[in-house]
Amino acid sequence: MEQKQCQILIVGAGITGLTIARELIHRGVGDIVILEKENALGLHASGRNSGVLHAGMYYTPDTLKAKYCVDGNRMMKEFCRKKKLTLHESGKVILATGPSEMEALYELKRRADLCGARAHIIDNKKLHELEPYAADSEEALHSPDTAVIKPVEVLRALEAELVESGKVTVHYGTTFKGLAGDNQVKTPGGTIKFEKLINAAGAYADHIAHQFGLAKEYELLPFKGTYKQVARDRSFLVRSNIYPVPDLRTPFLGVHFTRSADGEILVGPTAMPAFGRENYGILSGFGRETFSILLRDIGFNI
Repeated sequence: MEQKQCQILIVGAGITGLTIARELIHRGVGDIVILEKENALGLHASGRNSGVLHAGMYYTPDTLKAKYCVDGNRMMKEFCRKKKLTLHESGKVILATGPSEMEALYELKRRADLCGARAHIIDNKKLHELEPYAADSEEALHSPDTAVIKPVEVLRALEAELVESGKVTVHYGTTFKGLAGDNQVKTPGGTIKFEKLINAAGAYADHIAHQFGLAKEYELLPFKGTYKQVARDRSFLVRSNIYPVPDLRTPFLGVHFTRSADGEILVGPTAMPAFGRENYGILSGFGRETFSILLRDIGFNI
């Protein structure tokens, strides 16, 4: 790839970059280039998740986050059905483990009602019809619209649709190297001139924003969540998804059980600082930032 030009340049072929490209095509844009630094789809956040489609009860009503969760749940299901992709509409139950959690449980029900998400307060009998091995709960919240998909399958279907349109080119193994002048970026294969650039670079989005003089007061601090898999001979213990009542003051949903699209039962996630933007394993993914991240985590600024 030498000198090239395009109308829209998107950095990152994760779920955000691909779906933005799809929407732009629907709005009449006909010349889009996507840069993806990896040689395959879904190697980072877009592929490293449980695949749960939440129904929209956790977020403050009248916010875009709440609206997009409800709308996104419906639209992703429609996409999976149309493309004949894996879609398990298994639902979810949220359990209150004691009287102290009942107020938060009913707050979730209130939020669901205001956001247009279906949610039903159920008693212990109904809970055990849905999840026979769940802990006893005087009342629980049932979310019938929660579902599970295969994230990488969705990414591949999106890419195939974009490429088939003839309006999108995806360059794999192509890293954003910086600016090469006005409306031009450097890549290992040459420069690309663009009219508009969309930063969908995930964990490296702050680096790219800084290149344009934007958001310099922000820097990503990586966290990661890990799951454990329940032994296969015990997978009968969970039919769908079993969640706790979360602390609504935090962005975390709590440690939960999920039946994945492959039938595996996952328990997690943790929420721990990572020592690199791609530090998925114990020692893998360390890089030039590891030392500064470690110092930041223990309270030093450098």
